[in-house]
This record gives sequence, structure tokens and C-alpha cells, in this order.
Amino acid sequence: MSHSARKRVYSFACSLTFSARSSAGREWSSLDGQALITISQALITISTGSLEGWPLLAKRLLDLVGSALLLVLLAPVLLATVLLIKVTSPGPVYFVQQRLGQNKRLFRIYKFRTMVQGADQMQKALEHLNEVDGAAFKIKDDPRITPVGKLLGKTSIDELPQLFNVLKGDMSLVGPRAIVGERLRTL
Repeated sequence: MSHSARKRVYSFACSLTFSARSSAGREWSSLDGQALITISQALITISTGSLEGWPLLAKRLLDLVGSALLLVLLAPVLLATVLLIKVTSPGPVYFVQQRLGQNKRLFRIYKFRTMVQGADQMQKALEHLNEVDGAAFKIKDDPRITPVGKLLGKTSIDELPQLFNVLKGDMSLVGPRAIVGERLRTL
């Protein structure tokens, strides 16, 4: 792989660095010598770790530009969703919840409300119907979900307000999910 080809791959990946070994045993390193992805014949290994320096800056810039662009492009969908929720069920449009982010930093996550008002208080009475173990709570036909909420959840439109969290720097477009509710108490 030529130096210019490596440079194009490197700039496309932004925050990832690349290292590959051909079947002939030749190895190519990333421009900064760090290897997050190693390809050796048919084996691929991805190493995790925190980003530092310019890769972190590039990722944040991608988050800012990406979330701002998506918010502008999806503004009609966001507005239509706000109106649908307001017209079809009483209560707030947004569901706001405390989450644990990177470096155990607490932040408020925003989602469109898909359940009836007071759904948290109704959960205790439905605990016996929980279909999953651990901190998660899932019921196949959850009676707390509104008809519009069912559509929003199925299409993942309820997640779109999280673009505001990305814009604020609470979350990233690409990365692990923020830790939810009950799990906060165990950490």
C-alpha cells in the first residue's frame, strides 16, 4: 500500500488508526504508529482504548458537524413528532432521564416520550411480566406504550432528540450506550 493510499484510509477513518499484515508477512502501520485494527490473513482484532489528542478532536468535530447537520435535515420529522405526541397524549413531549456517560459523568438524556405519563410509577405493578434479567425491563406488549410511541420505538424516531446530547458533548454519534437507571445505583 502506497503512502498516499494509507493517508486516504487514515483520513477517512478519522479517529481510527490502521495496521495490516499481508499474507506475505509485510506490515503497514498507521501514520502515528498506533494500531487499533490488525488484519493478519483471516484474523481481525479490534483494540479498544480512549482517544487522545487530535483523534479525539477529530471525533468531536465529526460529532458536532454530524449532529448539527442531522438536526437541520430531520427538523421536519422532529417537528411532526412533537405535534403528534402533543395531540395524541397528555404530558411532556420529551422523556428526560439521568444517565451515566464517559468517565462516570452524569448527564440528562433526551428522548421523545413513548409511554403514558406516570409510566415509571406503573412499572412496579408490572414487574412480574418482565421478560429479561438484570436491570433492564421489557414487556412484549407493554400497556404503558402509547400508539404513537409504538411507532416511534419501532422506527427509532424516539431516539432523535439524543442528537442534542451529541451536540452538547454528553454523547457521541459512535460509541457505547450510556448506562441506565437501576444500574446507576450499583456503580
